[in-house]
Amino acid sequence: MFGMRGKKPPQPAAGDGDADERDDAKDREPAKEAAPEKEKGKGKGKVPENTDDAPKDPADAKPVAPVKGDPAGKFGLILGFVLITLIGGGAGAGAGMYLGSSLEQSYSERQKVEAEAEKDKPPVIIKYSGNRVLEPIEPVVTNLASPADVWIRLETGIIFANGAIKDPKAVAAEIRQDILAYCRTITLDQLQGPSALQHIREDLNDRVQLRTNGAVNELVVESMVVQ
Repeated sequence: MFGMRGKKPPQPAAGDGDADERDDAKDREPAKEAAPEKEKGKGKGKVPENTDDAPKDPADAKPVAPVKGDPAGKFGLILGFVLITLIGGGAGAGAGMYLGSSLEQSYSERQKVEAEAEKDKPPVIIKYSGNRVLEPIEPVVTNLASPADVWIRLETGIIFANGAIKDPKAVAAEIRQDILAYCRTITLDQLQGPSALQHIREDLNDRVQLRTNGAVNELVVESMVVQ
């Protein structure tokens, strides 16, 4: 042992060293190639080997059909129908109450307007009051003075105080003759215009006042037809 201290260990042969270095280089090359693949896979997550376990798109997932005869599903449907019915009934009741209140308000406003209009109307003055009598006169039918082929039909009546005339029918017959004679003297031009009827009434009233000595208050023209 003491004799071997001064001796150097044997050096490997040149050929053998180069072969070992080449073998080591070959062993290290797959490791270098595998390293980038590991770096590329960093941050992307582990891809599952089994495709059945991979996450699926929620849109592609098929809805699970409810099991027939499930009491929970039937109760949900019944509850939904009940809620829809209650909501519809409440909406209808609210609309009815709103419409009813609006109609009532408009009606009350219209009543107020009509009441105010009635107050603003002038009072009706009654020309005749007390114990008065209206005696009708038989209609008068005759032709006009010009043209002769035009006919007139006149319905009238007289108003007088009760008891002022002893025989109203006889007086009415006499007044009818006066009206007939008057109608035979007028022309068609005298019947035209808005004031024609008023003029006829005034002329007839003058004749009646003369006939009855003022016992008749007024001659009323009920209708007049010209054809």
